[in-house]
Amino acid sequence: MWAPIESYLDALQANDQAQRDAALTDHLKKVRNHIDLLSKKDYAGKLSALGQVVDGVVLFIPVEGALSMALERDPQLLEYAFSKTIILTFPTSLLAILKGLAMTIQQAEIAKNIDEIQAQAVELHKRFSTFIDKFNDIGNNLTRLNKSFNAAVGSAQSRLLPQGRRFAELAGQGGEIDLSDPIDEVVREIQAGE
Repeated sequence: MWAPIESYLDALQANDQAQRDAALTDHLKKVRNHIDLLSKKDYAGKLSALGQVVDGVVLFIPVEGALSMALERDPQLLEYAFSKTIILTFPTSLLAILKGLAMTIQQAEIAKNIDEIQAQAVELHKRFSTFIDKFNDIGNNLTRLNKSFNAAVGSAQSRLLPQGRRFAELAGQGGEIDLSDPIDEVVREIQAGE
């Protein structure tokens, strides 16, 4: 918001000290009234209700001398404005405030990104753990399947094939039946430390 500076300009153009003093007194009154007006609008409260944190409202006085003159008339003016969450500023200090605000916003964005990255990392870890459990279940099933296969091969080689050969010999049949060899490979599991 801009503060009114007409009375300040009148003071600069005054012909005598009495006119100047009256214009500066009016200028101070207008600045105080503007502070009160901004305070009643409660921008900070309205924005915080929307989830945005605002510590104050900047009251821009476009001429540094206008703020200086008001502060000369009332040295407590800054404290008065602060008590109403109003920050009085002029062009040079506005640039510093805006730069500080930009840095604060940037830091907030970085912090938000860090929080998002952390949340994504936690979710990825959960999904990875679930995948490893399922992957190891597949390995366990392959190991059981391998044992069952080897047991079937052993049973066929030690019991079924010898009896089949005897029947074949009695029937006058020849020929060998080939059976797969047992599987000696061991299924590896993913270990947490790997």
